[in-house]
Amino acid sequence: MSDNTPPPTTSRDSIGMNGFGPRQRSPLRFVLSTGIALGLIAILYLSQPGWFTTRIITGAAPGPTPTAGPTPPPTPTPKPKPAPPLEGIGGSHLSPDSIKITLEDVQYTRGGDGRVANQGDTFAVVTLLIENQRNQDWDLTPNVTCGFNLCNFYVQDTQGEKNPPVSFDPYHTALRAVVLQPRGHHKGSYTFEVPESDAAAGRLELLWYYQPFTDANNVQHWQLPRDQSHGR
Repeated sequence: MSDNTPPPTTSRDSIGMNGFGPRQRSPLRFVLSTGIALGLIAILYLSQPGWFTTRIITGAAPGPTPTAGPTPPPTPTPKPKPAPPLEGIGGSHLSPDSIKITLEDVQYTRGGDGRVANQGDTFAVVTLLIENQRNQDWDLTPNVTCGFNLCNFYVQDTQGEKNPPVSFDPYHTALRAVVLQPRGHHKGSYTFEVPESDAAAGRLELLWYYQPFTDANNVQHWQLPRDQSHGR
């Protein structure tokens, strides 16, 4: 046997490049690589979630159908309070400074002593009782010849007229100018020319303006009785 036998050749497949045999993959390196890849995927998912979802373009989803609530009960309409009836014969009103006036009587006449009411008119003679309920004297000055809108008393008709008193005293009962002491009183009349048809139907009202110039909104009313004689 010869000693010149060639040594066995080695293949690159069996000897690694580093001369230490076949290369072995490290498990730790595999785990680290996988973890890094998964971390990058997680970062991309959190920063751009739209990349990982499929967009479906549809119309807006219909919301729930609104349902009508219970119908509230109708609000009751308050009934207007009837106006209180006007004072008539015997009715009284009191002024802010305690002057009391009572409607005592009403008489109608076509005229007398040479004076006759206009055609279609009649005279209403209104008798009043005036009492001073103050604690001091009070001057009573009947203003028969007052200017329009300055009279204390008018008779209102249905024609939209406020008729002032006239200087006519058919029964000689006119009010006089006097000084009323505390608890003093005086009785007398004013005369008004008014439509005869309103007198016959009882559609006349006596108005009292205590301060016609400074407080024209403060007015008291009396309903005058109808003329039973129709102005005769």
